[in-house]
Amino acid sequence: MAATYSISGLASGLDWRSMISQLVELERRPITLLEEKQTTLGEKKSAWNQVNSLLRSLKTAAGALNSPDDFNLFTPKATINSTTLNVSDLLSYAVGSNATEGSYNITVNNLAAAQKLSSKSFGSTSEALGISGELIINNRVLSIAATDSLSTIQNKINALNSGENPAGVTASIIAISTGEYRLSLTSRATGSEGISLASGSADNILTQLGLADGTLSLRNAVTGGARSWAFSSSADSIGQVFGLTGAASGTVTIAGVAVSIDLSTDSLEDIAGTINNNAALQAAGVHASVVQSKNGDETVYTLQIDGTQDFTDSSNILQTLGILKQGYSDVTGVNGTMENTVNGAAISSSTLLIDIDGYNTWTPGDSITIQGTGHDGTALDASVFSITESSTVGDLLSAVEAAFGGEVTAYVNGSGAIVVEDNQAGASSLSLTLTPSIAAANSSLNFGSFESSTIRKREIVAGQDAEITLDGITFTRSTNQISDVIAGITLDLIGADENATITLNVVRDYEGVKGKIKELVDSYNKVMSYIAAQNEAPGEGNATKPLYADTSLYTVKSTLRSIILSGVTGLDSGLDHLSLIGINIDKTGQLSINNAKLDGYLQSNFEDVVNLFSAQGTSMNSSLTYITSGINMAEGDYEVEITQTATRASAVGSGFSGVLSEDATLTLTNARGKEETITLSAGLNIASIVNAINSGNTLGIVAENDGGQLRISSSTYGSSGEFTLSVTGGNLGLADGTYAGLDVAGRIREQGSSDWMSMTGRGQTLIGDDDQAVEGLRLRYTGPETGMIDFSFIKGVGDKLDKALHYMSDGIDGYVANKQKSLQNQINNIDKKIDRMEMRLTKYQETLIAKYTAMERLLSQLQSQQSWLMNQISFMSGS
Repeated sequence: MAATYSISGLASGLDWRSMISQLVELERRPITLLEEKQTTLGEKKSAWNQVNSLLRSLKTAAGALNSPDDFNLFTPKATINSTTLNVSDLLSYAVGSNATEGSYNITVNNLAAAQKLSSKSFGSTSEALGISGELIINNRVLSIAATDSLSTIQNKINALNSGENPAGVTASIIAISTGEYRLSLTSRATGSEGISLASGSADNILTQLGLADGTLSLRNAVTGGARSWAFSSSADSIGQVFGLTGAASGTVTIAGVAVSIDLSTDSLEDIAGTINNNAALQAAGVHASVVQSKNGDETVYTLQIDGTQDFTDSSNILQTLGILKQGYSDVTGVNGTMENTVNGAAISSSTLLIDIDGYNTWTPGDSITIQGTGHDGTALDASVFSITESSTVGDLLSAVEAAFGGEVTAYVNGSGAIVVEDNQAGASSLSLTLTPSIAAANSSLNFGSFESSTIRKREIVAGQDAEITLDGITFTRSTNQISDVIAGITLDLIGADENATITLNVVRDYEGVKGKIKELVDSYNKVMSYIAAQNEAPGEGNATKPLYADTSLYTVKSTLRSIILSGVTGLDSGLDHLSLIGINIDKTGQLSINNAKLDGYLQSNFEDVVNLFSAQGTSMNSSLTYITSGINMAEGDYEVEITQTATRASAVGSGFSGVLSEDATLTLTNARGKEETITLSAGLNIASIVNAINSGNTLGIVAENDGGQLRISSSTYGSSGEFTLSVTGGNLGLADGTYAGLDVAGRIREQGSSDWMSMTGRGQTLIGDDDQAVEGLRLRYTGPETGMIDFSFIKGVGDKLDKALHYMSDGIDGYVANKQKSLQNQINNIDKKIDRMEMRLTKYQETLIAKYTAMERLLSQLQSQQSWLMNQISFMSGS
């Protein structure tokens, strides 16, 4: 058919192809009209899309002015009373929206610092140190083998910084001089807590490494007692919990009473039982308990010993438990004045004595006499060190240490001089004389005299909390960023100077608030300008705008204009219209700001300006406070009826005599099903019981001393603070059971109306129920009494605009969205009509083609017959 159509008119001589095209085009005219309508609808939809974009921008600007908190903009300014320092030398600051106006005098006394410790000196980083045992670093165990070198120990310590519980301590090696090296430990966290170090085995690794002295003090003191570290289990042995291979065992003294403890087999519960079963300790008023608490999501257990702070520990048992700690005093001792050499190089501990320069000939019987005084000034028994051909400097050093009864550490520094450190803390009377006796006249061995001095610092940098003085009050924090001292202000400490005072003035940022108001005005004007442009009458040659004379667009305009022009009812002041604070509207519908007038009101009537824009609720009863409101909440006066006040779940014991008669176990379960168990030991008084419970749970449940009886309460008001209590043992007088608090209950109605609207209580908060005008309203009631309370709700211009624009610009159910859906539906319906008409038109075209093709064939046949007849007639005529 296509071929026939392509050569139309061969038989008829008619250009019926053009005729069909013209006929089809005539039939297509309705489709063309629909396509033009579809284009118009698309242009309208695009225009409404632009309207929606402008409305959303206006909603954003209005939403930034619909709450009193939106006006809490502040500008900080700081000055310093120093002529040599700038404020930026000591601190920087940031002010948030929850700040308040004020002036603060700040002195930075100390910066927070990370603790840094140093070991004694070693002659090599790669040679085995011969030190073995276990070291506890921030609750991580480090095993040291006798074959480990200084570098190996450094790497092992740094490896502890991986995993779920990193130690947070960095190790490095410091080269004091050639052939003299020290291990340095630095805490990754600042603060006075510093690094927790303890020797975890009988071998005192800390002393051997020179990181700590021999003094012991309380690590975790509590009032009248002490606590251990927190452990993951109370029933497993300490050795098992820590993973110690050589856990210490032996005898410690508590309040002067000897107690045997074996950390390889004893758990916290075992140790507490040993203490509590000791009659002498019980007579002395000493009691132990295992306290359960939370460290994040992990349950941990602590041994608490009450009634004494008198402890001694010779086997590192109490160190391993975290009850005692060693000190980090400066190391005193004596320094040799002679720097011996071998072939011009400084001697080391491995140097043979006979190789020391100047000791030319060794003779059997050569010796060195060791004399001196100990830490307390007591003279040593003179000892003689016999020199052999194989004697090393290290052998001599060992003999020196032995002469002092192991109370010193002797080594050779990088210059070849002998140094003897006093391992005991405090003032030292240590002295040393080494007198060589050399037979050969051409030989000499001289170690010089030994001078007392401070050899080194164990604690290079003390862990330190930051300290500031604010308006005469001193505050300490573990870091240099402090955000919980001045509400809404974060201080970043940079430097410290006790003589420099910074005055930080925080004032309202009126320009910032004015900028928000200007943004609202500009966004409103853009909306109105676009609407005005759409309604411009089309001039000659100019096309009509897509939304010209659109009644829906007029509705948008009139709604927004009405909000801007109408007053805010319920305000105490006369400032109830935007025009009264300098925001005016001209005859074209555009807003403008009288800057001088607005500035004046911001300075003099700031709260009135806030009230003019924001939504707020007020009541004569200070116990009822407004939190937020729903989108349908109408302004006006209301009555709130409180029918039930909120309470906390609470259980109170009775009959407690002042001392716990026997061990007791409390099992607490909160409303979410989270359970914790707290163990209390016999002999605890009410203060210790309260302390143990409050430090032993993270359920939001608190213990109190209620006139000598134990009260356990939820910290949360209402049913969400429900808890279940189970008590075993003791004489606390608490009953097992589930204890629940009451949610506040009430309802609300418009003043003068008899129709109440329901509200649901959650703790102390009343929430307007769904499908009511007060849906989403939230009020907090903290009072102790039921009854009727007045409540007034005011909607400022910013809130009114925000709510109205929500209904207009919401992408799902908004006014504009529905307009766009309607337009799109019309476009889709036209598409369907065009598709149906195109199908009919195609069939019409095909019918015409078929008819003309048939005609051509018929004419062709007739013409063929005519030609045949003409030929026959011609043939017959010729014959």
